[in-house]
Amino acid sequence: MLILLPPSEGKTPATAGNAVDWTSLSFPELNTYRAKVLDGLGTVSAHEDALALLGVGASLRADVERNTRLHAEPAAPPIRSTPGCCTTRWVMTR
Repeated sequence: MLILLPPSEGKTPATAGNAVDWTSLSFPELNTYRAKVLDGLGTVSAHEDALALLGVGASLRADVERNTRLHAEPAAPPIRSTPGCCTTRWVMTR
């Protein structure tokens, strides 16, 4: 399985609102996998050398720390948090 995560740079975290409502997402059959990815990211991000494990620099320290609590953080639709994500045409091939 290939998991594509947008880079943290350029994303605007939601400042208010509820956490992600997993039941509202498309393809609910993926929710088990989504939870595993989220848990894994949180575990790695809590590690002492998380920046090195994730291959990111010190400028992203706050984002990596935030990864440890994403399950409870306010969420927003991608169109509000990631500029260009919904206006760029993505072509995916198998």
